[in-house]
Amino acid sequence: RAHIAACPGQPACTSATVPTRADAARVAALRLPGTLHVSGCAKGCAHPAAADVTLVGDSGRYAIVRNGRAGDPPWVSGLTIADAIKTLAARTEGKAA
Repeated sequence: RAHIAACPGQPACTSATVPTRADAARVAALRLPGTLHVSGCAKGCAHPAAADVTLVGDSGRYAIVRNGRAGDPPWVSGLTIADAIKTLAARTEGKAA
């Protein structure tokens, strides 16, 4: 968890559309290599620098940015947290997502 940054998310931040702290804990179980940023919106306040994986909340769903910041173009978007976890797990196992 030392390599994970998460903003306060919903309901603490009015810009956030997802519960980032709870979702970050779920993603942490994957034990992804590198840094992970879970942002409630594209502002990326909790970690303004690039991360290996950034989950960005948008309209209650997530986009995934690889090797970038919350405001960067996503690799994939429109995912529920369950779908994001599946996608990241498949990527970690070397499978196509």
